[in-house]
Amino acid sequence: MSRRLVQRVLVHRHGDRTPITSIGSPELWRSVLPPSRELEALARRFPERSGLSAHFSSGDPPFGQLSQLGLGQLAAVGQSQRRELLQALHPALGELSARRVHVRSSPISRCVQSSQALLGGLLGAEGAEAEVLVDTSLGQLLLPDPHPRHPRQLELEAAVRNAAASAPVQEEAELRERCAAALVGAGSVVSLDVLQKEGAVSWNRLAEVAKCLAVHAPSSSPLSEEDVCAIVHAAASGWWQLMRDRELSSFAIGGFLCVALRSLVEAADEVLALGGGRDEQPLLSCFSCHDSSIIALMSALRLRHGDGATVNQWPPYASTLSLDLLADEDAGQAFVQAKYNGEAMLMDGMHCREGGGGNDALMPKVRLLASAAGAAGVAPPAAAADTHSPRRLRSTTQPTRCSLCCGTRRTCRWPRPAT
Repeated sequence: MSRRLVQRVLVHRHGDRTPITSIGSPELWRSVLPPSRELEALARRFPERSGLSAHFSSGDPPFGQLSQLGLGQLAAVGQSQRRELLQALHPALGELSARRVHVRSSPISRCVQSSQALLGGLLGAEGAEAEVLVDTSLGQLLLPDPHPRHPRQLELEAAVRNAAASAPVQEEAELRERCAAALVGAGSVVSLDVLQKEGAVSWNRLAEVAKCLAVHAPSSSPLSEEDVCAIVHAAASGWWQLMRDRELSSFAIGGFLCVALRSLVEAADEVLALGGGRDEQPLLSCFSCHDSSIIALMSALRLRHGDGATVNQWPPYASTLSLDLLADEDAGQAFVQAKYNGEAMLMDGMHCREGGGGNDALMPKVRLLASAAGAAGVAPPAAAADTHSPRRLRSTTQPTRCSLCCGTRRTCRWPRPAT
């Protein structure tokens, strides 16, 4: 069975950044930022639309900003994506050009700049002539921890955290207190308050301080490489534990999932009906977001490593999660494969690589989308009888109030779940 790439949805984390937590000398962190002229040049080529918004993770410059290292990381991702797409795209779809690339970004400056750097690597010299807008109109929909949160999401988060707190791990508690005390003692942070949230040392704050110091100021950090790895792993475990709660992940990332999967469903309809799709249909849809966004999406999609192992690592800077729409026109079918940092993943226990026995299917994702949307107050159409294989990608048209995407009554395209 021959399958060719029709569309790629690429979700990526921003590049390396300065710490959000205010530590050390501001001059140190300014010294690792990209030159302003380089950022301005990218902003002229790929202007941002809709503006930025305030979020507790935004940071007060020079804190929470994309570094020169991070800018280079995303340029490299763009170059790698170009090579992959030129090799894999369906021949009937035409060339990869600026007008066939759609970009959405979290409304935080490091994510916008990361998407601009990716576009520079993806389009190269062409990007100097063609304009691609970086759309931030989705706002905090791309964040699993928006501010403010839905009350039900807050309840679910508290329940998961309380359950975890009732069975503390002594070794982790000792690691947290020891490393926090070491950072204060070495003068890396001015006081323990810097690392605390709600009266206790925060794993997230401890992890970001430890990582930033290890990369940009290793001589001022008292922590060993083993300590840093253990801190990051503990912080990541907290996020994975939260997002593996099915209802919680629906609230946290259901809207984002809706937007990403609807794009693939519509593209599949077009390519199977027209044999190539319309010229204005995107070949690449990019979403520039955060580590927590990737964790939430992977949890919602129930992604696992190829050997079946659970994913529990923190997504590194510039990590990518791709959902590729593959078309087999002879069979009249469309499939989706998922890759995380280049590794073919399992979705709901099914292989997602080409040639994997047809198991790189979208329908399990469609059912999850319907569940996620329903939990957030959007009623998808009732399941209808489907005599086709559940692996085949189907869609229907259903009027509904799409509070996740647009908040107005409109015709939303919802995939039809298999029965």
